[in-house]
Amino acid sequence: DKWLKMLKKWGKYRNSEKMHRRVYKGIPLQVRGQVWSLLLDVEKMKKENEGKYEKMKEQAKSFSSEIKQIDLDVNRTFRNHIMFRDRYGVKQQALFHVLSAYSVYNTEVSYCQGMSQIAAILLMYLNEEDAFWALAQLLTDQRHAMHGKAGRGARSEAAAHGRLLGEGCRSLFIWSTPFTLTLRLWDIYILEGERVLTAMAYTILKLHKSKAPAGLPACPTLRGWCPVGP
Repeated sequence: DKWLKMLKKWGKYRNSEKMHRRVYKGIPLQVRGQVWSLLLDVEKMKKENEGKYEKMKEQAKSFSSEIKQIDLDVNRTFRNHIMFRDRYGVKQQALFHVLSAYSVYNTEVSYCQGMSQIAAILLMYLNEEDAFWALAQLLTDQRHAMHGKAGRGARSEAAAHGRLLGEGCRSLFIWSTPFTLTLRLWDIYILEGERVLTAMAYTILKLHKSKAPAGLPACPTLRGWCPVGP
């Protein structure tokens, strides 16, 4: 398989045009987690922060002010998905741990609604600790930054997209697109970073154009009609 061959020689293909083309065509289900992990430098983060995740999990038990809200949100995140169907099932517990640990790891952001869906999708393809560091990268690294010190410039652009697409953009289009398309968009976003958000936003607007009410303003907030999650 060409993807397996490329993964074995990741250093050679990491920034190659061939790898970019293949990501745009769609990462195969079987290797999506591995590719996301490599694109987000998860192993590097784990090595640089050995033991940090377990420490944050423990601190969250005593110091997180968001525990109750996180528990409420976990209970309504992807409940129709087999991985999150059972209350206090393995993946629900993992989601709770990832979010509560992050709330004390990054005190500037702590926890906000929308993060549970993002973390849940990561947990569909990554183990618990890998999902934590992938979430940290998506929220704070220079290329993807949606929050945090590294992301102040990106936040202003993300805010503009948020005004345009409401909750759909804030949760990386999870509720604005069919799930299979969401995963394709995630593949590209993880590869390219925040610079592709504008193109994605306008693509979604075109997808939903037929549902827009007559006389919609030129720069609307679409909360009222763009399909979003609970």
